[in-house]
Amino acid sequence: MKITFSAFITILLLGFIIEFGFAIAQPISKVEKVLTIRSCDEIRVDQNVIVAKGIGKPPTFSVSSAQAKLMARRAAIVVAQRNLAKVVGKVIKESKGQVSRTKVKAFLRGFRIREIRELPNGCIEATLELPLNGKSSLATTLGYDKIVVH
Repeated sequence: MKITFSAFITILLLGFIIEFGFAIAQPISKVEKVLTIRSCDEIRVDQNVIVAKGIGKPPTFSVSSAQAKLMARRAAIVVAQRNLAKVVGKVIKESKGQVSRTKVKAFLRGFRIREIRELPNGCIEATLELPLNGKSSLATTLGYDKIVVH
């Protein structure tokens, strides 16, 4: 049986098309981007969140006690945000492998107020939390699929 050149090319092309079809049909596994960070005293992680606290003192120049409490509450939240930004800055530094970082530039997205309580001395303490993983978390903000703390 003699095969012509055009038949040979047709069979060869058909083989390539079939092989290419099998290659496309194979499931493509997605490579997961995971950031591993070290646990330390400043990165307090409980239940997949970073926790930061701040204390606000009522000012002496307020018009009323209600205004003083509200100003202390706002101050406590701002201090807690600053402390949270410091922790996030350390995570970013660890993810980029930088040796030192003196200034923190952070845009906090997805944090929640966990608790606000009044202390016996009249100060207000605010506790904030930022999820590490999941929707609207630090991992998605940094472009990772998952953050693992060890």
